[in-house]
Amino acid sequence: MSEVVNTVSLKELAIITMGQSPDSRNINGDEKGLPFLQGCAEFGKRYPQAKVCCNPPLRIAKKESTLISVRAPVGTTNQADQDYCIGRGLGSVLAKPDCANDVFLLNAIQHNLGYLHRRSQGSTFLAIGSNDLLSMPVAGPKIEIQRRIAEILSTIDQAIEQTEALIKKTQQIKAGLMHDLFTRGVLPNGQLRPPREQAPELYKDSPLGWVPKEWGGGSFGNLCNSLINGGTPLTINTEYWKGTVPWVTGADFTDDFKIGKIRRHITKEAIMQSSTNIINKGEILLLTRTGVGKLAIAPFDIAISQDITGIILNKNKCEVDYFYYYLQILVEEFKKMLQGTSWIIPV
Repeated sequence: MSEVVNTVSLKELAIITMGQSPDSRNINGDEKGLPFLQGCAEFGKRYPQAKVCCNPPLRIAKKESTLISVRAPVGTTNQADQDYCIGRGLGSVLAKPDCANDVFLLNAIQHNLGYLHRRSQGSTFLAIGSNDLLSMPVAGPKIEIQRRIAEILSTIDQAIEQTEALIKKTQQIKAGLMHDLFTRGVLPNGQLRPPREQAPELYKDSPLGWVPKEWGGGSFGNLCNSLINGGTPLTINTEYWKGTVPWVTGADFTDDFKIGKIRRHITKEAIMQSSTNIINKGEILLLTRTGVGKLAIAPFDIAISQDITGIILNKNKCEVDYFYYYLQILVEEFKKMLQGTSWIIPV
């Protein structure tokens, strides 16, 4: 028979330490004492990165313990990769010897953060106290089961880290290749043209630097049929926001130059009564305000907010995919363009 897993209070499995703010005179940047964390501002993906130290340290979070934010934002977690001095914005959860496993506890806490979020409500400043952590319900299987669960979850975390590292490396390779492609181009056989240092006769000077001599050039305006701006329907008219037309804002752009999950949809009447516009599938969307430089190709017909400009290219002069990838290496040029500085795209 499978074991019935009981729910227990966190205090039965862990030693909980609440942080305390030290005297400011004890904070130093000379690496004296222990690394100091006031709150979760120095949290990383898994481990924190302290910027200052505290000597002498007051409240200490032991290595391997779970660090948890007890003030807004309540529930943000990290794992201690060494001993830390913690301020009043943090708590530390350390597994009791032969009773619990630290990796298991970290994941058990993350699994039930809703409990802490509910306990933090009801005050102007979101926060939880020691009693909230002590009474937090978590699964309480035997230590052998905890270790097996922790081993499985650690294996998954390692696989995620390896995948993310591979993605980052591939993105760096892509960035370098894009630079070469847009400055050297390719020969008829598909290979990169030799660099200018090796074959200067193949290149010419241009406003963007040295480019293949057979390349022409066109200003941004000459390559576009039109630039279309967006807008926002009246938010006080709730009926406008109950439609089926996807309405995209800067928040819907991803870091890999795509449109992610679209949060809001509007009606056709909302479009008619506002300054928003429909951009057809396959056209380029450029974020021109906060987050300037992000872009995407419209995955379907889509309405746009005032943060976005739709770029309608002249398909006889420039390929959409080429222009889309070229723009990805010109984020800084976007900012200059928006300040009135002209620039040129080689085609």
